[in-house]
Formats: sequence, structure tokens, C-alpha cells
Amino acid sequence: MRQIRIPLLEAAMTGVLGLVLGSALAAAPEWNPVRSHPVEIGPQAGRLVVGFRATSGNSVTRTIRLRAKAQVMSITQAQTSGTDVSSLSLRTGVAVSRSRQLTPSMHVVFLQKSLYGADVDAALQRLRADPAVEFADVDERRFPHAVPNDPLFKRSATASGQWYMLKPSSATLTSDAAATDAVSAWDITKGSSGTVIADVDSGIRFDHPDLLRAGFGGRLLPGYDFVGQDLNSSNSSPLGTFLIANDGDGWDPDPSDPGDWIDSTDLMNSTVFPSKNCSTENSSWHGTRVMGVLGALTNNDTGIAGMTWNPYLLPVRALGKCGGLDSDIIVGIQWAVGMHINGVPDNPYPADIINLSLGGGSGSACPSDYQSVITQLTSMGVLLVASAGNQSGPVDIPANCPGVLAVAGLRNIGTKVSYSSLGPEVGIGAPAGNCVNTNGGPCLKSIDTTVNEGATVPGANSYSDQANSNLGTSFSAPIVSGVAALMRAANANLTPLQLIVRMKASATRYPQPVGLALCVNGSTANVECTCTTTTCGAGMVNAFSAVKAALNPIAAIKIPAGFTSGSATIDGGGSAPACGMTMASYAWTATAGVHIVSGAASSAVNVMVAGAGTLTLVVTDSVGNTDTAGVNFTASGAHSLAPAVAGTAASACVPDMTVTPVAPTVSAAYSPASVAPNASATLTLTFTNPDGFALTQSGITVTLPAGLTLGSQAPSSTCGGAALSLTSTASSATLASANIPAGGSCDFSFSVKSAAVGTYVTSIAPNDLMTGPAEGNTAPASATLTVTAGSASAASTGSGGGGGGGGGSMDWLDIMLITGVLLIVRGHAAKRNRP
Repeated sequence: MRQIRIPLLEAAMTGVLGLVLGSALAAAPEWNPVRSHPVEIGPQAGRLVVGFRATSGNSVTRTIRLRAKAQVMSITQAQTSGTDVSSLSLRTGVAVSRSRQLTPSMHVVFLQKSLYGADVDAALQRLRADPAVEFADVDERRFPHAVPNDPLFKRSATASGQWYMLKPSSATLTSDAAATDAVSAWDITKGSSGTVIADVDSGIRFDHPDLLRAGFGGRLLPGYDFVGQDLNSSNSSPLGTFLIANDGDGWDPDPSDPGDWIDSTDLMNSTVFPSKNCSTENSSWHGTRVMGVLGALTNNDTGIAGMTWNPYLLPVRALGKCGGLDSDIIVGIQWAVGMHINGVPDNPYPADIINLSLGGGSGSACPSDYQSVITQLTSMGVLLVASAGNQSGPVDIPANCPGVLAVAGLRNIGTKVSYSSLGPEVGIGAPAGNCVNTNGGPCLKSIDTTVNEGATVPGANSYSDQANSNLGTSFSAPIVSGVAALMRAANANLTPLQLIVRMKASATRYPQPVGLALCVNGSTANVECTCTTTTCGAGMVNAFSAVKAALNPIAAIKIPAGFTSGSATIDGGGSAPACGMTMASYAWTATAGVHIVSGAASSAVNVMVAGAGTLTLVVTDSVGNTDTAGVNFTASGAHSLAPAVAGTAASACVPDMTVTPVAPTVSAAYSPASVAPNASATLTLTFTNPDGFALTQSGITVTLPAGLTLGSQAPSSTCGGAALSLTSTASSATLASANIPAGGSCDFSFSVKSAAVGTYVTSIAPNDLMTGPAEGNTAPASATLTVTAGSASAASTGSGGGGGGGGGSMDWLDIMLITGVLLIVRGHAAKRNRP
């Protein structure tokens, strides 16, 4: 089977080839054109990610507002600087050339020379042994993995449609047993607009008609771009170029995907594109594909449907050409949830779910830098979902990290698709797409989604289909992220762990086809196999069952601190129902050495504990849904996995959110406002952005009134943007591709002049200034320039125009002053001439 570097669908080759619909049992190799990432032999490191430990002497605390639950959470980190890195280098003997601070406690550390093999492990051990260090890891490169009225949703005679969202079927050996039944889940909830799903990926095409920006018909939030400048692949020194980012600059507020193609010219530059990591390929538009699965605009008579209908989608760009670095991915994750990143405006729309359709380093343990941020995010109530990988072997990083819900890829019939990675770290399986055919031809079970047709730079927006297929565990992950968002709309009190537990418990059992070998952990064979719960997770994700599971209440149990035996009151009053429900009843039962004294049907129960035993609580809500929790009593005390407080009926419902960008404003002024004929004045336009995010892709053309022309001063601007351009004609000036800073302003100025006396009004109409996230200005603006004859006379002759005329005229006081000066000068001259 042909394999491509980036694990994502590549367009299927066309041709009429035999169909082998019944090939499941024979495990005939399918032709599944999916991308995979390169494999490196042996460790090497030119740059490390180092996090410092917070202490009482160096800690700084920032607050993050958890929008959905109207809570404020404090995040404590070490407040550090480059000096701490230098001191660490001296203490450990790890030679450092420079460092870059990402957060108060985290730095990218550039080594003086690249390390290989055992030297890498030795350096990491020395750093990790230092008491000031919380984590230290190599900064590795990761790679992309890949009943509405929407016309491409339904099956037809020539297309399978979005089969993976329909009801599952096991009627035949080739039926879609792995379909997720999203259509039934949508009858309960279509997701909440108060939920934000972030995709850390290659960026987004904001102009796709089935995606679009929030506030203007779509649900795409502004996002951010964290792909940095190019580094020398041998020593990690900065090169001052942006070939990997491919957008002209490093971190910036525009996560638009410019294309990630790699051609032969790129590969000639081995300093940036080492052959071990990169190969020639067309642009993937990976982020746009993933976003379509997460939440293409649904029931809009256009294109396809998304797994969710209402949540907002946050594009975070961390992958460019040849993938992306861990440091950029990690800060992208942190920024997405509202954490502060040095030099970057805070995200005004913190994410509740992070989708990671990327990975690398299969077979390696979860790095401590990833684990640190995952643990922190889990405590904040953020769920991370990651694709297992397309390597047919061990699960990739970061999907193998504890706390992440890793997703394996399934064929339509519910067996593991040949290319999917597998292992005990996998939590659940979801459709990844498979072609059924063995030698090419139409890809019958593609994961159809949004895409761009440009082979390199952006082209026409379109959709994948059987002829231009879409395959990969990259698309299994957003299916699961979408299901999690539906569950969260049903019950926002569910923690990340509770979401995972209920999704796994509600999953459909894997089919066990007769004659097909079981999947084996550690195997790298690129073949179909029968999933088990230790290789492909708990089962096949089922959106309908998962949402029903989310509707159950959450049983909570509060145990008195330090209790071991004797009498006590155990409280279940912290239990909470799902959205729209109320708590109805409590039922306690006890075994062995635990005896109920009173309150067996109350929220709190009085017990006598004389020895080992259990206490069980069953809570029931107003519609009969139940949940169960227990307490184990041993000689060492009482223990329960249940929370002490599960939330409230109010906090179970996600408050709706409406994103309405505020239009920018424009002001205009001439300086000076009055000039002589043929003298220049400067027109300055000031653009003010009241939003909490930068206004990218901003532009305006100013046309001068008749009689005015541009002067000698070329147009200039204080606005940002690597692609910013300034052009002009004799009577107009244009600003394009500018960034107006978040909550700030910037200017656009140029000089003008006129040979004719008169009053000239330059007008800015509504929508003359257009931006990407907030569209155009709604209020007009104008500036007036006066050209006067009096100004010309005074400027050219130095004589008055009489009667206090135009600017530059002289009155009698001016004349007396000049006369006095001339008399003084004449007196000094006469003295010098005396003998």
C-alpha cells in the first residue's frame, strides 16, 4: 500500500477497478491512500522545551474565566526569565546558545550544538534532576493525521454520502456497523453555542461557504497562528525566514491556511526541509477538512453536515510545511483555553474541547511537557481528544498521554482500518474512512468533508467525495470531539474524565468476524484486524448512546474528613441532574460491616461502620435517569471515586453565547488642515478596533476628490501584517492585508496636494474599510483640506496680503518687529566699520 508522509487523506486515484465488497473476512488489502509521518532512527535534539517549577518565592498567579460555568480559576506558574535559563545551564552543564520564553514558566532552549543518542538522554536527565525544573523534553516535530437538508449528506446511487453520521447497521457483513448515529443524537441536542471546540492544526480557509466566520453566517472564531520562523535543522539557529509558516511571518493573529505544499525547490533547502522529515506533496488543507467534520454549517441547503450544529469553532494554527514543533503546538493548546502566552493577546473565547488530529513519535512515552499541560487542562475542565495515528503501530504522541481520549480508526464494518495505530492507550474507535476497493477506483467509504482544491496556494473551495477521498484517524478524532460537544450540551457538569467514562461505557461492542485475526498490540502490520478493548479502546463510538448516557445525573458523595469507623453522616446532596432535569430521589444500601442507621431514602444517610464494607448510592432524576456511586470502607478509611459535589441543576446547562464582532471605526484628519497651492498636507486615517481580537485581512482604498493628487510622501502604515501592502495612483491610495491590533488602533497616511485654491473633502463611506473578522466600518468619516491663495503669496513673497487675509499674511506688529531688527543689525555693522 502506498504511504504518504502526513497521515491524512490524499485524493484517490481514479479509474474503473474491481469492487471487493466482501473482502472483510479475507482481510484483502484495501487501497487506502492515507498520509503517514516519517520515522526517525535514534534520538537527536537541537532545542528543548523546559518548564520551571513554581515555588513560594517565584510564583505568579493569573485568573482564567471559565465562561460556561461562570467561574474564575487561578493558574499558578513560576515567574521566570532568561536569567533562570542561564543559571540552569551553569548548574547542569547543558550548553545553551539562547532561549525563547513562551509562558511565565516555559522556555524553548536552544543548545549550542545538536545532541545525538545517549547524549540526548544524559542532558535531559541532568535538567530533570535540577530542583527548579518541572519538565524538560526535546522539542519534536509532529504531523497532521487526517437528516439535514445538506445535499451531500444523503446517500445516492453514485455516492455514499456522510454514511458515518447515519444509523449503524450490522445486517450484512459489509454494512456500516461503525456509523455513529449522529442523526438520532441530533433529536436530543445539536450542541450548544456556549461550547467552543478548538482545532490545533494547519489553519483554516475562512471563506469556505460551509464554514465562514462567526457573526457573519458561520461559527469560525478569529483564532491565532503559532507557526514560528524557520530554524536551521542542524543547530536550531534562527534563519529569519518563514518558509515553513509560508505566510511571511511567525506568530500572528491570522490562522488562515496559506497551503503546506512541499516541492523540489523546498527540498533543495535541506537547512529548513531535511529529507528525513519532508517529501514533495500538495497542500493538504488539513485544518479545513477537520473543521468540516467538527461543524460544517448544517441544515443550510449547502454541501455537507457537521457533527455539531451550534458550537463555535476555534482555529489554532501550529502546523506549517513539514508539520509543526511541540513548542508551537503546546502554546497553541494553552492559548486556546485562555492561558496567557508572552507577547500574544489572551484568547477571548476559551475552548472547552481541544481536538488534536496530529502526532508523531509512535512508540515513545508521553513527554513531560505535554503531560504537564494536559494535567493542567484537565483540572480546568477541558477535554483533549487526539487521533491515534496512521502508522499501523504504537499510538502517537500526544494521543498516548494519560488524560487524552485517544481515537483509533475503524473501517465501515467496525474492524480496525489497516493504517490505524493501536494500543492500550486508545480509548475508543471511530470511522476513519476506507475505500473497500483493493486496487484503486472510487473510495466507497470516504469521510466526506470541506476542502480546498488548490494544489499549492488556495484555489476553489469544495468537498471531498469518493473520487477525491478523505481518509485518516485525523477524521476519527473530530467525530469523537463532536460527540463530546453534544454530550456537554446535555450535561455540562460532566468533567473530562466523566465524559470519557460515559462515552466509553455507551460505546457499541466491536464485531467479531469469523476468520479475521485479532488485533495485536505492538504489531506494525498494515492490515485489517478484529478490534479488542485492549487494542482499539472500549468500542465503537455511538453519538446517540453517548448523549443518552450524558443525560444521567451525577451521583456525588461527601465523606467526613478523616473518618475511619464509628458513626458518621455521608452526604449525597451534592449530586446533580443533567440540563433541564431535577433530582427526584436518593437510595442508599449497605453491606458487611456498614449499617444504615437512618436516612436510607434521603440525600444524607447516617451510618455505623464496624468493619469493612460498602455503601452504595443510587440517585434518580425527574425523568427516571439514574447514576450510582459507592464508598469502600477499609481499615485505612473510607474511599470513593465519586465527587463530593457534582454541580447544580443550573450549571448543567451551557449558557448560550452569541459572537457579534463590533465594527471597526475610522477617523480622518489632514495635517496641516490649510496649505498653499502645491504645498503638501498629510491625510491620516486612524482605524480603531474595539474587539478583543485582531482584525486581520483588513483593507481600504481611499479615492481623493477631484483637484487633489497624491504628494511625494509614499503611503505608510502603523498596522501590522506580514502580507501588508501599500499601493497608490495619482488620485488614490490602497492598504491591503493589514492587521488592526486587538483593542487598539493603527494608522494609514499619505501626502496630498493641489494646484487650485479651494476646499476639498475626502470622504470615507461605510464599508470602505473591510476586515476579516468584523467586516466593515458602519459610520462614515471625512477630512477637509483648505487650499488658500493667501498662503501661496505669503510663502512665496514674504509680504502681507492685506487686511489679515489668509495664512502667512503680516500685520503692523510684524512690520514693526522686522524694522527694529534691521535697525539693530545696521548699528552693529556701523560699529565694525569704525577705524
